[in-house]
Amino acid sequence: MIAYMKTLEDLMKLDIAIICPAHGPLIQENTNDRIKWYHAHRLLREKLVLDSLADALLTPYEIAEKIYSEEDFKMHGRDLLPRAARSVLAHLEKLEKEGKVFSSREGDSTRYGLL
Repeated sequence: MIAYMKTLEDLMKLDIAIICPAHGPLIQENTNDRIKWYHAHRLLREKLVLDSLADALLTPYEIAEKIYSEEDFKMHGRDLLPRAARSVLAHLEKLEKEGKVFSSREGDSTRYGLL
């Protein structure tokens, strides 16, 4: 997530004509606005991850269940949850490197909490 956020910040400084995403159609209009939206969206998810840890140590899966909406699940199906948990984990790894969260191994799972 650290590299992704840095890349978005670097791209926001450029005048991008076309975005070729890993999935979905080419983006040829409002490309700079889209890049800013991706960046803002990741910052929002990061805030939601941090907010979810206010009261308990949680796994990435538990955090994903808290921060992804029923609308997300309706649109993408319940199989969204494992992918969402991986995205949450990427945020947690970034936040841990930044000294904002800590991890605690409990049996087969890792839980995260606020520092």
